[in-house]
Amino acid sequence: MSTADPVAAGVDGVGTSGRVRPNSNDKSIRPSARKSANKVTKKRTQKKKAPPIGSARDFPCRPCVTRAAKSPGHECTSQNNTGAACWDCARNGHTCRPVPTGAVAAVRAFWELNRQIDDANKDPGDGWRSAAQRAAQQLRACGAAVNHSPAGAQACAPALAPRGEAGEITLEERKVAALEVIAEAARLWTQLNKPDEEGRVEEEEEDEDN
Repeated sequence: MSTADPVAAGVDGVGTSGRVRPNSNDKSIRPSARKSANKVTKKRTQKKKAPPIGSARDFPCRPCVTRAAKSPGHECTSQNNTGAACWDCARNGHTCRPVPTGAVAAVRAFWELNRQIDDANKDPGDGWRSAAQRAAQQLRACGAAVNHSPAGAQACAPALAPRGEAGEITLEERKVAALEVIAEAARLWTQLNKPDEEGRVEEEEEDEDN
């Protein structure tokens, strides 16, 4: 006959009816722990609530130019609160980058045609496609200049715009250009400081190995 300890086996013992009673001290699985784990999982999977949408802007941000090229008639709308980013960029968690100064003329010509589209399912026409292509080309050209210097947005020449049109910039477009310079300066500052942080991590790892 087996002489195994019933407590060690995870039971309190054998009842009068011959049934095995589970060990009351066994707390390997607690319901409260399962509930806490479920709460953490729900918090992680919860999506960010979209901000309230505001009115359409007269001039788009750079990402909305790309969105309009893919979806004719797309509008760049503000948030109906204090948020500086446009509604689409804020909703999707994207950086709301302004259009570089050198691309303002091409983008403005494209945007005037794009705002005339009232049905995204209809063919926007050859004029719209040509304007969208010119705007995309100018943005790529200015993007290459901006990547080398924060002042590249100001130095980027609008080669595709008629002579004299580059000087006809509205107050809103000037604000957009200023935000572009600030954003690029912050990006470059981050890139310049990132290698130093990685170098310090490598040095700390070497010290630990020694």
